[in-house]
Amino acid sequence: MTDPYLIAFASLRSINRRLAEEILSRTGDEATFFTLPKSKLSAIMGCSNRLFDSDYRAELMQRALNEARFIDENRIHTLYFRNSDYPSRLTECDDAPLMLYTLGECDINARHMISIVGTRHATPYGIDFVTRLIDDLAAKLDSPPVIVSGLAYGIDIAAHRAAMNVGLPTVAVLAHGLNTIYPAAHS
Repeated sequence: MTDPYLIAFASLRSINRRLAEEILSRTGDEATFFTLPKSKLSAIMGCSNRLFDSDYRAELMQRALNEARFIDENRIHTLYFRNSDYPSRLTECDDAPLMLYTLGECDINARHMISIVGTRHATPYGIDFVTRLIDDLAAKLDSPPVIVSGLAYGIDIAAHRAAMNVGLPTVAVLAHGLNTIYPAAHS
């Protein structure tokens, strides 16, 4: 089963990688963070914080257990910020998410990762530009680029379609969970 402690820890409100590393360096691991009494956690950290509230942590753990079941049932992969499979480029971002959830297979550390985003109300000119850009990238780069975009209407979906038309891998970044695909037409 996917580790619910990692899911719960990654779900802490207003936490970034630097704070996460500080908490883990003092507590030892995610399980300890969730099992220590509030008073002991506050003493270890040298401060009081709403993140240490026992009810809050228990609620996160309950949600994480449900999420772990969903992840396992749907063969979703987790990429935790402390694991070697986490995207290397994101380790350079202070505000990178602590956990990513993925479906499918793609080299997320490919040499060339090209992000293309744009308006949802794309013009024929914009769609043609994106298509020609991706065709040129596929033909001219020494290794195949991975095209990254949202999954919205307009330029986002045009980028994915253009990548698939020339056989390039493509990654859709969703602003919501993997329990739903929006818009459904882009499944």
